[in-house]
Amino acid sequence: MASLDRSALDRVVVFTNRKGGVAKTALATNLAWNAATEDADPLKVLLVDLDSQATVSLEMGCRSHPDLGYRAGQSWKAGEEFRNALETGGPLHPIPGIRPNIDLLTADPSWYHDRPTPGPGMDEWDMLAAPLSAIAGDYDLVVIDTNPGVWELNQMALGAARYVVFPFQTDGSSLEGVPYTYGDILWAQERNPALEMLMFILVFVGEDHTRQHKEAFDTLRRIGVDDDLVSKRVVPYKKGAATYGRNRGMLPAEALAQDHGKPWYWYAKQGKEVPYRPGTKSVANLAEALGMIASEILFRINSREEQLRHDSEEASS
Repeated sequence: MASLDRSALDRVVVFTNRKGGVAKTALATNLAWNAATEDADPLKVLLVDLDSQATVSLEMGCRSHPDLGYRAGQSWKAGEEFRNALETGGPLHPIPGIRPNIDLLTADPSWYHDRPTPGPGMDEWDMLAAPLSAIAGDYDLVVIDTNPGVWELNQMALGAARYVVFPFQTDGSSLEGVPYTYGDILWAQERNPALEMLMFILVFVGEDHTRQHKEAFDTLRRIGVDDDLVSKRVVPYKKGAATYGRNRGMLPAEALAQDHGKPWYWYAKQGKEVPYRPGTKSVANLAEALGMIASEILFRINSREEQLRHDSEEASS
């Protein structure tokens, strides 16, 4: 890993947790979409799906894209090409334009039982980092969604990432598993010293925010996590709202924009309330929560980069 030039990987964000069902895909896709649709300064984004369920393509409604080569329950053209690049060190060829300013690299269902393996002389930690470093400079942001419980795929992601976002629930089994995933991250930092915790996010939070936040803070403090790394924002429990867009191949904010003519944040900037259609208020709440979390992630990245620039200038003066 020491020979790998990681400078092009400075804006690679990974969402990880050993536990499934913690909104990793929702957070990853909405970060990509919000970054790519910024009014003032839209970013060019590469979305990388390392989940063998390939749920990003479902979430984004692009399984009919000709470059994907979707086949239900089988390997796909895009997954086969991605696997080949990882195993041989060959070039990556993202699917272009699944949304304006968003390209996609995706796994496929065959990866669950038959995971990509490094070729001769290749380091398993570099399997994604090495080919990704060749194209990451073409993007302003790279967002990686990971597979719950499949260490080999998470290992590739952590080996390529600069920042980690850790979403988790506050039920007993989820809190019990937090130290294990955090341990994975700390171990990964030994192989990838550039890897840095960016933030923890509580997901599927109900009405009792105060109690759930306290339980989360208590758990994280016990494993040495600073309170500043925990977002004060949460992903609310809105199961129906999530499927409202997914069933139409849209993110919640996109579905709202289609129904109301403008995205939720347009109304917020104008100081107006979203003119909810029946049954869409919870969708707007979810879209707003995901949008605010995306903004916080970008703010934290920008703040960290500014701090590093400041430290560099002071060291050279």
